[in-house]
Amino acid sequence: VVALATGSGIAPVKALLESGAAKADKVKLYYGCRTLSSMAFQDLFPAWEKAGIEVIPVLSKPDASWKGKTGYVQDVMKADGIADPAATVVVMCGGNDFQKQAKEVIKEAGIPDERVLTNF
Repeated sequence: VVALATGSGIAPVKALLESGAAKADKVKLYYGCRTLSSMAFQDLFPAWEKAGIEVIPVLSKPDASWKGKTGYVQDVMKADGIADPAATVVVMCGGNDFQKQAKEVIKEAGIPDERVLTNF
């Protein structure tokens, strides 16, 4: 399972992750915001990681102290690659421009449309 969230799109993704409905051998959350101060639920990241969710925060406008991933979540996901596209389910929630760009990256990765859930 790959979860993509930007901005306030993290709220429904949080509910999904915490419900246990996204049980899989591997769950990756790419969560993007402009700045670290605008990134909600940072205090929950350790608990999510303890539950087996790999949390990958991505900032598009980081300050000089940021050591994590930068840019846009769909580009970071593309750079990381998808090991088994046919077995991957993607859930994503965020703005229209993000979704349009993310769908292109997902299609290029070979993930079938029927395995992609948007704004659920």
